[in-house]
Amino acid sequence: MRPFLVTLARSSKYFPSHPTGIKEDAVPAPALQTPALLLAGGSAWLDASGNVWLFGGLGLAQGSVPQEYNDLWKYNPGSDEWTWVGGSNGPDAAGVYGTQRAGSAGNGPARASRRYRGRTRPGISGCTGAYGYAQGGALGNLNDLWEYTLDSGVWTWIGGSSSTAASGTYGTQDVPALSNVPGAREQAVGWLDSSGDFWLFGGFGFDSSGVEADLNDLWRFTQNPEPPPPRPGPAKRDMA
Repeated sequence: MRPFLVTLARSSKYFPSHPTGIKEDAVPAPALQTPALLLAGGSAWLDASGNVWLFGGLGLAQGSVPQEYNDLWKYNPGSDEWTWVGGSNGPDAAGVYGTQRAGSAGNGPARASRRYRGRTRPGISGCTGAYGYAQGGALGNLNDLWEYTLDSGVWTWIGGSSSTAASGTYGTQDVPALSNVPGAREQAVGWLDSSGDFWLFGGFGFDSSGVEADLNDLWRFTQNPEPPPPRPGPAKRDMA
């Protein structure tokens, strides 16, 4: 794939000739369909086909006022076209969570200042945490975990809370458990390793006691965790 520079300078409107925009399943995107001018906090990644995906962030769009968005875009470097795939074309959208681990066309993460994301499995991308609007519109730190399936275009709420200011549940260090979850936070660092596991470090958020402070905890999210190795038993003795 040739090197390319993604520019958002063509337009600060989603679709100048249509007030609600046109999503991917309608018609091909015209040349002027672009995301808002991004100021900070958006999440971007590449899929297996080399397309660039961009989710949310603080941007300038309709009205040129800096606001938070939860829109999802795809950029095809071959055709040099942006496609608005999902999310709202207005700011300050609250999350629509649905049922945990049950994807639905109406689900989607809240707008947020920064989501920590990565590709969790082929064809599937994930994001977690941020400062944004939870279900019902409450504003604060979040610890919700989401997956987006590229083929179906569906968001699935995987874990964490649908409310703000959730405390962390730490469990036993180095032992995975379904009940474990990082506390709600912002300004953390997130990345994927070569196995597709998602790592999250630190930030400003809530510890296990519900105290909001700077954190230095390190977390790993694994879709199919291996069971811990068996503990060694007592040494066998020769009875002869």
